[in-house]
Order: sequence, then structure tokens, then C-alpha cells
Amino acid sequence: MSVDDQAETVPDDSAEPRNVIARRTADIAAGAGLAVIGTLVLSQAVRSRPGLSERLDPRTVPVFLSAALVVCGLGLIVAALRYKGAGGVLDWPTAKGWRRVGLATAAFVAYAQVLVGFGMAVATAVFVAGVEWALDRGSILRAVAWGLASGVAGSLVFVALLDVQLPAGPVDNLIASLVGG
Repeated sequence: MSVDDQAETVPDDSAEPRNVIARRTADIAAGAGLAVIGTLVLSQAVRSRPGLSERLDPRTVPVFLSAALVVCGLGLIVAALRYKGAGGVLDWPTAKGWRRVGLATAAFVAYAQVLVGFGMAVATAVFVAGVEWALDRGSILRAVAWGLASGVAGSLVFVALLDVQLPAGPVDNLIASLVGG
């Protein structure tokens, strides 16, 4: 009997058993998913046209990140296949866990919408502050500080210094003018 066969349900203190999956199976599936997504993004990134006037070719970041995704996915698969220890089990997320996944997904979709209208700095600041506070439920002041720092740093690095063509809002334009970009 394999580890996967043994890991169908795990008794809980409550009356209902929780569904679980074997960690090795989860790692192989996650690794394969990452490698497939990375391969698809990489194939599209290398087909895009090179930029003519940008300091940084627009393909650079997608090619780098998608290649890293493929390598990490394959590494996860290899590590899972080579692992010889006892097979641990992973619980499926509880209702609270699924709410967190849903919140993060909704926040990412909202980020993409806000990015177009308000620019990199504002969208990133709101996204990071909102997700940090909603998922951690720590200090709102700390969440806002992380949001502001992330928004300014992202705009400074990508829009002002690297001249990556992202939607720029008034704050991005201000940052670019301050650094001479």
C-alpha cells in the first residue's frame, strides 16, 4: 500500500474526517503546474517583438521569471521523486483558508484594474497594504507603511530607473521627475 493510498482521510477531534492528500503527490502536481505555466509564458515571451527604444528589452522580465518558474517546478518534481522519508499528509484548506485564497485572488484582479487607472505606485501601495492587513490582521499602520514602501520602490525601480513601460499615474510621474527619468 503506497503512502498516497494510506492518506485518504485523517481522523480529527471532530466527528467529520478531513480530506487530505499526500505531500509527495501535492509536490509533483504543483511542480508540474508551475513548469507548464512557466513554459507557456516563456513561449509567449520569446515570441514577442523586441523593444527599440527602451533601456530594458520588454521580454527580459517575463523570460527570466518564466524560466525561473520552469526550473523551480522541475526542481520540486525531482525533490519529490527523490524523497525517501515518511510521506506526510497535507490538509485541504478549511473554509477560512479558502476565504484567504479567494481574498488574495480578488485582490490581484482588483490590482490589475487599479493599475491601469492609477499607475504602478498607487496600485501597488493599495494592493500590498490591503492584502497585508487582511491576511495578517496586524497593525493597520504597519500595513500602510509596507504598502507605501512597496509602491514607491516598485515605481522607482521599474518605471523610473529601468524605464519599463507600465501604466504610470501621477505618483509615478512625480517619482520619475524626482530621479530625472
